[in-house]
Amino acid sequence: MRVIDFRDASCRHCYKCVRHCEVKAISVVNEQAHIMKDHCINCGHCLEVCPQNAKTFASDMERVADEAARQSQELLMIEYLGAFVGQAFSAVVSGVAAYGLYVRLDCTAEGLLPVRALGAEYFAFDPVAYTLVGQESGKRYRLGQRVAVVLAAADPAASSLEFALAGGPSW
Repeated sequence: MRVIDFRDASCRHCYKCVRHCEVKAISVVNEQAHIMKDHCINCGHCLEVCPQNAKTFASDMERVADEAARQSQELLMIEYLGAFVGQAFSAVVSGVAAYGLYVRLDCTAEGLLPVRALGAEYFAFDPVAYTLVGQESGKRYRLGQRVAVVLAAADPAASSLEFALAGGPSW
């Protein structure tokens, strides 16, 4: 491991930050020392302006922005669908778990169809085939299956939609 004098060989942005912040780690790239990403504990400013960290910082911020946009669209969809509680929709099973089915509406909204809404019988979860199978009726729910559902609840605070089966089994 090579020891380097941070004052002589550092990026000017990182050196400025090191003078007033507690830094956990540095890296050497092209004979220049830089504060390693996510290691400036106090200000974080050096991570934004340092050319070495700029690429990863921009990518990280882009991911954060994408996630925020997705969450806000999801919340707006749930608020909008709140006016349609009790209405029937066509949906596709997009996920299967021991506690229920995740269904995706044609408008791309997704919510939970809990096992208790599938009927009074016990449904066994098959993790290999991603199916729920009724023990008495043999009724099988699987990924990609189209089902008719009724929107039972839309809760923007919990960011969730809950569904029930619409008048009968899948189509």
